Amino acid sequence: MVNEKALIRTSILAIKGDWSKEDEKSVQLLLASPLLRDADRVFAFVPLASEVDISALLDVFPLALPLCVNGQDMEFVKMPRNWHEAVRKGKLGIKEPTEGEIVYPSVKSVILVPAVAFTAKGDRLGRGKGYYDRYLSRFPQVVSIGICRSYQVLQDLPSSKFDRKVAHLVVKGKWVL
Repeated sequence: MVNEKALIRTSILAIKGDWSKEDEKSVQLLLASPLLRDADRVFAFVPLASEVDISALLDVFPLALPLCVNGQDMEFVKMPRNWHEAVRKGKLGIKEPTEGEIVYPSVKSVILVPAVAFTAKGDRLGRGKGYYDRYLSRFPQVVSIGICRSYQVLQDLPSSKFDRKVAHLVVKGKWVL
């Protein structure tokens, strides 16, 4: 199964193209969503080139961004409005907070979840370190929304007992789940 996941990651991450129109549709859908509008905090991520560009969302809502700690765990840090000035590239090449207060999601929060691939049922394939799986398992009562591009939705994905599904999925400006 590990090799199968690695092969899927390699093939999906090799796909290149201009996905800006898809990304914009998904961002507009989320900006208009009561799930985000009514959230006390949005637990989001600074997107990599292979992820939906959600940058426009990051300036709108009360925000927390992920920080990798201890080489295997992830926490979220409360971000100021000028969050751009408070992040730097971490060890994994992902922009992370440089400092700040660790915050935890409430039942009124939303967690936006990136992945290499999803299924229409909410299964996800991350980058292989398990950060989001461990985090989502700690807060199962919090609404989780996966967001990806159309080529990242697969019919089926290998999964283990440690893999966590998302409650909702946004693709190409539509709710798939």
